[in-house]
Amino acid sequence: MRLRAGMLTEAGFAPFGTVIRHPGEGQRHYLPGVLATEGHSLRPAVWVNRLSQTRWPVTVTALERHPLGAQSFAPLGDGRLLAVVAGAESGRAPDPGSLLAFLVPEGAGIAYRPGVWHHGLLSMDRTLDVLIVMAAHGIDDETEHATLPAPVLIEEPAP
Repeated sequence: MRLRAGMLTEAGFAPFGTVIRHPGEGQRHYLPGVLATEGHSLRPAVWVNRLSQTRWPVTVTALERHPLGAQSFAPLGDGRLLAVVAGAESGRAPDPGSLLAFLVPEGAGIAYRPGVWHHGLLSMDRTLDVLIVMAAHGIDDETEHATLPAPVLIEEPAP
């Protein structure tokens, strides 16, 4: 299966979470979804990951999700990120037919809602440090993994 990445928009990403960026009005913009949890005590963790540069096309073979808490990513430099998400089938496994890829522009981050199937975030331009905030960290069963039935090739957005 082949899939072309699309540009990140608030409306397109809304079923999966929140786009982290300032809307341009006012001084402060609150992000209530960043620490969302699903019925568990909040045990937040904050850390920085260094992402190596990835080249197009990207092959996706597996996804993960965090059913108990939101997970947020804010780049600490200039560079675009690739976010790959999927909806869930009735058995709660990821639905490969619903897979979407979003190219996150410089100056923006994302916050996945609890339970959203996703691939590990990828840096597309350079090695990039990313600040991660996870709402329910260190809790048993905080991460689930799933292998896709067939690899999915993600191509660069059309110019």
